[in-house]
Amino acid sequence: MAHVRDWWKRGLEVRPCAADDEVELLALFREPHVRRFLLDDLVVDAAWVRTEIAASEARFAGGALGLWRARVDGALAGFAGFRPFFEPPVLQLLYGVATPFRGSGLARAMASHAIAAGFAAGLSQIRASVDPPNEASLRLLAALGFRELARDTHVHFALPR
Repeated sequence: MAHVRDWWKRGLEVRPCAADDEVELLALFREPHVRRFLLDDLVVDAAWVRTEIAASEARFAGGALGLWRARVDGALAGFAGFRPFFEPPVLQLLYGVATPFRGSGLARAMASHAIAAGFAAGLSQIRASVDPPNEASLRLLAALGFRELARDTHVHFALPR
């Protein structure tokens, strides 16, 4: 796999998630390593993915931030972006990478893309929360400069502007 700095040279295509990504995103959200930490192991259905895509499109249309998907050589490789979590809702960074791209640096590239977009959109900080056993995400957020804010059932982070 290419190193993170090489993804953009390899023609990584990133664009907002859209309805035509539904089938592939459904497969990605059902991958065990994605659903384990992002969805508490829930196996989602196509209606859930359609709802997430529509919510992301609505956020983008309203001038806010949503989800981008990444393709490498035409194949869906991952996603990253922002979605509200918790009550009250807090806009959070999230990302996921397809199995063939795990450990390749693509998660870092996608998270960096989303962070840059978030700051360009005027966010004063980027928030993220991770399940404590998700060691890969804990390492990635630390490498990106996030600071730990609190721990409960999640580890909560912030990256100031």
